[in-house]
Amino acid sequence: IEQSPMRLSNHGFLPELIARITTVATTTKLSEADFVSSLDLERSSPIVQYQGYLRHFGYALNVSEEACRHFSRNAFQGTEGMRGIRRQLDNVLLPTFHDLDFTGFGGVIDITCTDRKIAVHLVENRGPTH
Repeated sequence: IEQSPMRLSNHGFLPELIARITTVATTTKLSEADFVSSLDLERSSPIVQYQGYLRHFGYALNVSEEACRHFSRNAFQGTEGMRGIRRQLDNVLLPTFHDLDFTGFGGVIDITCTDRKIAVHLVENRGPTH
């Protein structure tokens, strides 16, 4: 929707404020593909943030493409946006955190999706054997 300064003043904005606005940004609803591509963004992706957190404890986090599409599909259908993807990851990973040995040798956490069902697989490193 194109907004002109006159239309903004009709909605109660003060002319002094309108004169200071230099950029008008328009937004559209994100598509499911937009959500999937945003999961690859460094620093802002909840997956990348979890990977960085777990790396400190020696764990690697792998999320399959199908799982990313599943999370994105649910976020697209909801109203929470990327917060919805974070919430889904929290719900999937937090129960797994209770099983992690943060004092051990780390391991690998795989999140997969088959038939629209998310599965978490944890493989912990056992350390050196003598």
